[in-house]
Amino acid sequence: MAQTSAHTHYSQVLTNLSVQFRPPLLVADRVIRKVKVESETDVYAVWDKSLFDAPDDHRADGAPENQSSIGWRYEPYIVEAHGLRDKITKRARKNAGSQVDLEARKTYALKQRVLNVFEREIFGSGGLLRTSANNVAATNTDWTNRSTMTPRENVNAICQTIQKASGLRPNTIALSPAVLDRITECAQYKEESKYVTDLRDDGRPTRLYGLEVVEVGSLLNGAKKGQATSLDYIIGEDVWIGYVPSEGEVGIEMMAHSICLWTEEYARKWWDDEAETDWVAYNFNRVPKLVAKECGGLLTSVLTS
Repeated sequence: MAQTSAHTHYSQVLTNLSVQFRPPLLVADRVIRKVKVESETDVYAVWDKSLFDAPDDHRADGAPENQSSIGWRYEPYIVEAHGLRDKITKRARKNAGSQVDLEARKTYALKQRVLNVFEREIFGSGGLLRTSANNVAATNTDWTNRSTMTPRENVNAICQTIQKASGLRPNTIALSPAVLDRITECAQYKEESKYVTDLRDDGRPTRLYGLEVVEVGSLLNGAKKGQATSLDYIIGEDVWIGYVPSEGEVGIEMMAHSICLWTEEYARKWWDDEAETDWVAYNFNRVPKLVAKECGGLLTSVLTS
């Protein structure tokens, strides 16, 4: 006969202690504006560069004006469904403790992972911003030597290329904390920033060379399932420079490097009677689209000699 003990203890969740890694803030929506659309599949107009033309407008007395027109094409899109779900069993809920909100925690975790995918689509290797063909210029730049690196000249060269290609001066620079640190450590930046006051509380710049700094601190686990976690910055060692429209510019005849067309973003919960469990899910239906590569440029592998 099996022996039992009055001292048997069943593990309970400690309601005053929880350990969870908090990923850095996601910043994809700071470089790619979200545009809500009604239909999951449709087209939008992309105009040509006719506004930069200076055609012959001489008109003889009594003759009609020369004809001049602007051209455009229709670009199709298909919104993709993205979503994840997780379950909350009756047993898990019973043992969670009154101070642990499983629905909120699990929904937050699902949202984080769904948006991690969105972040990777924008900043990841082969992503929308880091594909050379998606930018008007992509230059390999060596910033390994803090004494001789010249980030201002490198950034300005990309800015000039973008401005001549699009007519717009870039306003945004996106880079990892490691690359931002390298810039602030170099001799050129130290000399130029002696009297700079546009800094965050931690002393890091909010603007560089007239560009708003978007620090991409997102970390991506590059290990396969079952392997030890291996985290690295999702944007790698690349630096993206481009024009990002303000919120007020979003709409018809907007100019942008890229946009995110989306239809729905929502969380839901339901009861599975057969499994006797609650399910929670998070969905974000979207598709990132390149609009004008002329509005973006790339400095690649800046920390690799």
